[in-house]
Amino acid sequence: MTWTTPRTWAVGETVTAANLNTYVSNNLSDLRTSWNAWTAWTPAITGYTAVTYTSQVGLYQQVGKIVTARAYILIATLTPGSALLSFNLPVSAAASTGGQLVGSSRFRSNAGTNSSGVVMSAVAGGTTASVLTHSPGGAATTLLNWTGAVPAGQVAGDSWWFTLTYEAA
Repeated sequence: MTWTTPRTWAVGETVTAANLNTYVSNNLSDLRTSWNAWTAWTPAITGYTAVTYTSQVGLYQQVGKIVTARAYILIATLTPGSALLSFNLPVSAAASTGGQLVGSSRFRSNAGTNSSGVVMSAVAGGTTASVLTHSPGGAATTLLNWTGAVPAGQVAGDSWWFTLTYEAA
């Protein structure tokens, strides 16, 4: 079914089965289909040099201005830089999302070390998001910028998972 612009009903108008099907039932079916549809996107790391991937899997769903996305990246080779680790968003973010925490992340080194973190929209109205990781050790949990040295020196075989929800531009 395709979306039909809702009509304005007149006082005293007789509602017919055809009108209910066109303006209510069909539109609800269209919304249900939209809510269940996931679109593939290719997540990629930015801020590092010479990255190649074994696997890049991303899916996102947009309903109105709300974007929900999930991604998995498995590294084949990379040269970590000192820049903050970022990744591309499937849909540009609204200006109001700049600097907000919009999701969670998980890093697993090929040596078996796990680290969790949060995803923060990097630039208001931008197309990338950055990652902050929980600092291991210490009495208080600290969020650190995810760079080539944090949470660990990233190497081939490391993997990242991201989930996020944010407002689209």
